[in-house]
Amino acid sequence: MYLLQGIIRPNFEGVELGIAEKLAIRAISKSAGLPIKKIEDDYREGGDLGLTASNILKIKTQTTFTAEKITVERVYETLFKIAKLEGKGSQDLKMKYISSLLNDATPLEAKFVLKILLGTLRLGIAENTVMDALAIAFTGKKRIEYK
Repeated sequence: MYLLQGIIRPNFEGVELGIAEKLAIRAISKSAGLPIKKIEDDYREGGDLGLTASNILKIKTQTTFTAEKITVERVYETLFKIAKLEGKGSQDLKMKYISSLLNDATPLEAKFVLKILLGTLRLGIAENTVMDALAIAFTGKKRIEYK
């Protein structure tokens, strides 16, 4: 549920990913095998780094096979590892983790992974709406009836 809101933990826990655009651009560059300047130019032109990554990775995925499909569990665990990293060498490790996800992601998956990382995921769905949808999906009812 948290990933749908673009976060990885409840807000009261204060867990933040803290990924800057420059780091994300470096990770896209590494994953796509393209110069940073190319990523920056495309981003400047389009204004959405998630969409930029998606478009760039579409070209890459036409010529390569993904090594491993990404799962929600893998994305969540990787994002949580990234959030916990700090100190010397943490930026390089963050880039490594992000690149690993991007290498295995479809272009559409990459778009949303980056939006979550950058804190720019905007689905326009309130938490209560997600909770109601989950309740309906699993019980067929919007509210749980206690007897």
